[in-house]
Amino acid sequence: MWSKRMMLMRKKKKRCLGCMSVYSSEAAECPRCGCGDDTNYTQSIPDALPLCTIVGNLRIGKAISMDDTGISYVGLDTEKNKRVHVREFFVPGRMTRLPEGNLKAAAERDIPVIEQKKKEFCQTKGREVNENGTVYLCRSLKKKDLRERKRKKELTQDIALRSIIGTRANQQDSAAFRLFEDGLFAVVCDGMGGISAGEVASTECVRKMLGSAETAYYSEEEILPDFMRRTVVGVDAYVSSLQDMDRQRLHCGTTLLCVSVKGDHMFFTSVGDSHIYLIRDRRITLLTEEHNYLADLMEQVEKGEMDYEDAVSHPKREALTSYVGIGNISLIHISDTFLQLKDGDAVLMCSDGVYRALSDEEICARVTENSKSDAAADGLICSVKEKNLPKQDNATLILYKYSGKGK
Repeated sequence: MWSKRMMLMRKKKKRCLGCMSVYSSEAAECPRCGCGDDTNYTQSIPDALPLCTIVGNLRIGKAISMDDTGISYVGLDTEKNKRVHVREFFVPGRMTRLPEGNLKAAAERDIPVIEQKKKEFCQTKGREVNENGTVYLCRSLKKKDLRERKRKKELTQDIALRSIIGTRANQQDSAAFRLFEDGLFAVVCDGMGGISAGEVASTECVRKMLGSAETAYYSEEEILPDFMRRTVVGVDAYVSSLQDMDRQRLHCGTTLLCVSVKGDHMFFTSVGDSHIYLIRDRRITLLTEEHNYLADLMEQVEKGEMDYEDAVSHPKREALTSYVGIGNISLIHISDTFLQLKDGDAVLMCSDGVYRALSDEEICARVTENSKSDAAADGLICSVKEKNLPKQDNATLILYKYSGKGK
C-alpha cells in the first residue's frame, strides 16, 4: 500500500529543464525559475549552451553567470540524478568553444590561468569532463551559486530576448542584457567573418559592452554620450585585434546596438545596419541610421548625381561603411540626448534577419497585439519562421516594454 502511494506521488513530480529542481506536474511552470519544460527558452547570457545540451553525463540547464574565463550553469548529473554546478572553461579572453584538440594548442601562458581557475572552482572536490576540445567542471550546487539569479528574478522589467539561426550554418548573432532596479542595459550584435570569426566578434563585443553596463547606468546624463563613444572605440580596437589559435588576426567585425534605460530616460548607440525601433501608440519609428554604402548612394541621389533605381539596385549597397572591428572607428550613431519613454512604449532591438523578413507594419502588429514582451517576441520570431525564406539570416531581437506605473 505504501509503495503504491509513493509511486503515485512520484508520478506527480517532474524536473525543470532550467534550474533542474523537482516540482509538481500539475503546475503550469516551475515555481523556482519559471522555466519548467520550455525547451525554447533562450539563455540570457551570450553564447551560452542551449537547455538540455548533453556534455558527458551532464545535462545543461540555465546559465547562471559569465566572466572572462567561462560560463556557469545549473546542471544535472544524469547518473546520480542530482543537481550540480557546471563550469564551462574557455581560453582566457576568448569566449568561444575550441575545435577538437585545439585546447592543447593554447598558448602556454594560458594554461596556468585555466588550471588556477579550475582549482578555485572545484576547491576540494569536483569532476572534469572534456568535450569537443572544451573543459567542463562540475561540483555540487551551493545556495550562493544561485544568489545572483535570484536577485535578477526580483527585477520586474518586461523584457524578452529571442534568437534563431535561420538557414545559416552557424549563429553569428549575439545578445544579452543586464537589469537594474529602475532600468536596464541591453546589447545586440550581428557578427561577420569567415567560419566562426563572426561568432567570436559578436560574442566578444557583447561581453565587453556588458562590462560597461553599471558605469553607463550610474553615469550622469550629460557625460553618457561621450562615455559610450569612448567605450565603443575601445571595443572596436579590441575586436580588430582578435587572433586565432595560431596568433593570426581574425579580420572579423560586428554590428552593435546598445540601449541604456534609467527610469523613463533612454539612450542608444548604434554601429552598422542593425535596427532599434520605438513603437508608440501603434506607430513604429526607426531610431537608428544604417551605416552602409546605400546611405552614401542615397546622398548622391539627393544631389542629382545618381538615379534612385541605380542606387537601390547597386550590387554593393549593403556593404557596411562602419562596424565594430573596422579599426579606428569614427562613424558611430549615439543619441545626443535622452529619449523620454511613455507608458506603453516598446523598444525593439534587432539584427537584419528580423527586419529583412518582416515589414515595419508586420513588426508593429506583432508588438502591439501582445501586452507582454515574451508573447510579442515569440510572435515576431514565429512570423519570421513563417516566411520560410530560402536564405533566412540569423534573427535576433531584444524587446522591452516600458510601464510608467508608479513613476
